[in-house]
Amino acid sequence: MFDLLLFVLPLSLVFLAILLGLTIVTASWRWVTLFILLFAGILAWAWIDHSIAAKAPGYIEGQMGALFVVAFTIATYAFAIALVVYAVGIIWWKYRI
Repeated sequence: MFDLLLFVLPLSLVFLAILLGLTIVTASWRWVTLFILLFAGILAWAWIDHSIAAKAPGYIEGQMGALFVVAFTIATYAFAIALVVYAVGIIWWKYRI
């Protein structure tokens, strides 16, 4: 599990930088929300597609199947961590004293 965190945390900083950059560059919070929904939709589609394919009879993962699962696991965890940190930061910024 610790090995996974070595890849997740730096990638979550990249996602957080993208979210903060979009917050600065875009004129409205709606663009940031659109990016979040699009990327979350892509991740959800990938996981749903993988779970449907893995349940099919005669499914053979192939040479790159495990790499796909690891890559999307890292991307999903990193995006979730960045999203939580971003949301806490935005809420703190809005309601600070």
